[in-house]
Amino acid sequence: MAQILCFERPVTLSRKNGTLGITGIDGTVRTLPLLQISELFALAGATVEPSLASLLAETRTPLHSFGPDGYEGSWMPFHGLLAGRTAFAQYRALCDGDRRRELGLRLLKAAMLFRLAWVRQLRPGEEEHWEERYLAIYREARVYPQRPLRLALEAVEVVDAARRQAWGLSLRSCRIAADLWLALTIGTFRDLSLDPWCSLVTEKRSFPLARDLAFLLEPSFVEAFGDGLPGRSDLWAPLLEDHLRRPFARDGGRVWSLRSLALREGYLLLGAIQSGGIYRPAKNVEVTIRESA
Repeated sequence: MAQILCFERPVTLSRKNGTLGITGIDGTVRTLPLLQISELFALAGATVEPSLASLLAETRTPLHSFGPDGYEGSWMPFHGLLAGRTAFAQYRALCDGDRRRELGLRLLKAAMLFRLAWVRQLRPGEEEHWEERYLAIYREARVYPQRPLRLALEAVEVVDAARRQAWGLSLRSCRIAADLWLALTIGTFRDLSLDPWCSLVTEKRSFPLARDLAFLLEPSFVEAFGDGLPGRSDLWAPLLEDHLRRPFARDGGRVWSLRSLALREGYLLLGAIQSGGIYRPAKNVEVTIRESA
């Protein structure tokens, strides 16, 4: 599989004779072919020259940029986005208010149950407390169908923050990790024939469907890391590839790593949309903690 390329320091990126030109803060210039690179992560920010856009499009390479306050944005080559029956099925399902709400409620409930699975693994004595807080949000979302589901998602994020703080985790480190997971999930849409702008729950933010899937599976990246979450984006550079290689789901003989977990989830959603069947979010996703080095 092609590798992720992380820049730990600010860089200027450009196109140099069909290759990626990388200029460091000291003025040093080097070039790199993109054929063996799956994604670019500018963990300390990047200045991108306009000439690079065509190269990224040709090689279908996403670029994600981070700054001192976390995730800043992504450039995505959506060559994987297909027209025709797939796009029609997605828009038909998600522009139908009842069907969209049904799928959104399933995603929200699965996200809460997935978080509770992590509570059972990490703090088994606290399950009842957090179960009441999470599932109260779901019950309210079901009882008041006129309320946007995004309000329930935001309420879950508030409980997530309270739980992590109670566990002594750095909220800044958790946010940085969640930002990285969001960028990785956005990058997944390069290989999915789903429109990342047509969502189940999230509204009025960039790549809302990617945000839905990232929200669902976020504990697999954040809680699964274990102790010592890095407190800055650039500190993830030597850790990211190893973390993403860990297995998190199995379908028969097929093993899905953390890196491919969002892609698998996209397939599950796409299957439900195309068939009109039941969507089972985070199906058989495992709860495993990274062993400290």
